[in-house]
Amino acid sequence: MSISYALKKNIPLYPGSPEISFISLRSIANNDSANTSMFSFGNHSGTHVDVPLHFCYQGSSVAEVLNSENVYSPVICINIPKKPGSCIRKADIVPFSEQIPDVEVLLIRTGFFNYRQSNPTIYMTSHPWIHPDVPEYLRNICPHLKILGIDTVSISNPSHRKE
Repeated sequence: MSISYALKKNIPLYPGSPEISFISLRSIANNDSANTSMFSFGNHSGTHVDVPLHFCYQGSSVAEVLNSENVYSPVICINIPKKPGSCIRKADIVPFSEQIPDVEVLLIRTGFFNYRQSNPTIYMTSHPWIHPDVPEYLRNICPHLKILGIDTVSISNPSHRKE
């Protein structure tokens, strides 16, 4: 499983995200002194990180959460295999409750990263999502939790936006 994806054209994106564009500004081949480019992409491109500011007016930004001075420990990755369109519920996490109470970073591997190359449409539109009962449960059993990660394009699914 990769947790870091390269930015390039035609990668799977969360529905509604702008396409990635790369524009050559200068080129040695055109007798310019250097090769320079401009690129544009939405925040749901490549490796995606949602931080509190994404959903909360006064939440922490990416720069604050991923500040190089921050050290997060312990970090645990749990396996919760899921099929297209399914969700991760409290009941899926309960079996790991004795392993995770002190974690600061919890990563959930659903296996869905396999669809990224094999079936990008399913990866983008039918990925597993986090059910609303999970955050409150995690707040109660993991009081030090600062980061929750999942191997999907988002913690929400376009077909289940209300939840």
